[in-house]
Amino acid sequence: MIKRRIKLIKALFYDAGRIEYFCADLTPYFIGVILGFAVSGIDIINPYVLKLFLEGLLLIVLAHFAAVYSNVYSDYELDKRFKPKLPAAADIIGLSQLKLIFSIITLIGTIVAIDISYTLVKVELFIFWIIGVGLAHIYTLEPIRLKKYPFIGDIARGIPIIIPMLFGFYMFSDNDNGVLLYNFIGIFVNLMGLFLIGEVWDWKDDKGFVCTIAVVFGYKKALLYGLILISCGIAVWTIGNCLIYPLKVIYLYSIVGIFLLSCFILYSIMNIYKHRFDYNKIEYKCGMITKIGTSLIWLYQLIGAIIILMHVQ
Repeated sequence: MIKRRIKLIKALFYDAGRIEYFCADLTPYFIGVILGFAVSGIDIINPYVLKLFLEGLLLIVLAHFAAVYSNVYSDYELDKRFKPKLPAAADIIGLSQLKLIFSIITLIGTIVAIDISYTLVKVELFIFWIIGVGLAHIYTLEPIRLKKYPFIGDIARGIPIIIPMLFGFYMFSDNDNGVLLYNFIGIFVNLMGLFLIGEVWDWKDDKGFVCTIAVVFGYKKALLYGLILISCGIAVWTIGNCLIYPLKVIYLYSIVGIFLLSCFILYSIMNIYKHRFDYNKIEYKCGMITKIGTSLIWLYQLIGAIIILMHVQ
């Protein structure tokens, strides 16, 4: 009985819960909250502010599980070929139970979103929730299943990831001095690039089964555009932060960022794009960029937001 419960918990929170994406899905919320604090100058050490922050965090956690559970449910047959641990987890939980779980989570999240929106008298927060969770579901669930369509699928996949940034920001700030816009555009462009590199990584498995940009237009084009978009995304928010906050520490942060970006571009040209005609040589490296690169880029942007907050408070 104990072993069975342990297997169920592991299936729910580790495998089907896609624990590898959990921190990455929360990071945009933290970035948005920190930038919101920086713009508004709100007192962070405040019980009311802490309550709001935790309630918003709960909402983002619910959004993560609602999205990944619906994805595991809808991709059950497809994942038997590509990611067998996911349908195995679904079998332990039960497909009908999994559907019920993400439906209940979505309902609870909607109630929490209404409460936050009502408390702050900001209807846009509820709208953000509806757009984010709505796209997360129709991205993967039939009959719409936006992931079937190149471009549209990538956009529908990216918006729910960065909606938490908007949500966190507007919970604590009513006005944007430009910093949110730069960070929002930068991270969205960056995500599009990361998605393309991820599609190159999955190209061999996706052929004939999934209509990604890499499959439809060729992995070489997806690789080139992906590397360009990643670089452009980093550059947008780095330059934007310098324009909005002309602080010495931001300049130092930007110099470090430009150095890291240069290293990334050089590495990508010499070790990946140079060998684009030999897929076997670049497949693993594209996977490394998708997994490790995502975490490092999120961390870099989060550090930038923290630096801004520390120097404007």
